[in-house]
Amino acid sequence: PLLPGVEVIKDASGYKIPGEEGFEKSAFGGWSWWREIRDEKTAFFARNISSGIHTFSYIARAEIPGQYHVMPAVGSLMYYPEVRGNSDEKKIEIK
Repeated sequence: PLLPGVEVIKDASGYKIPGEEGFEKSAFGGWSWWREIRDEKTAFFARNISSGIHTFSYIARAEIPGQYHVMPAVGSLMYYPEVRGNSDEKKIEIK
């Protein structure tokens, strides 16, 4: 789900984040992926992903100050949706 109070940056080509590389590329670590920004969420799709821990990132601009609950991210297989996992809920403050 999208973070409350923020807007996702659709073209992040001009942004650099220390320690983050390849978040705008479609090939990372030997597997290909793509991203869709929707009204209620940012969806990532991967054709093939190796076992282990992986991080999907996107850049968002804070717009509305306040304290928010961030809903958990959910990951699942397209053709086997019963294979799934989710993150924890987080709390953020935008000043």
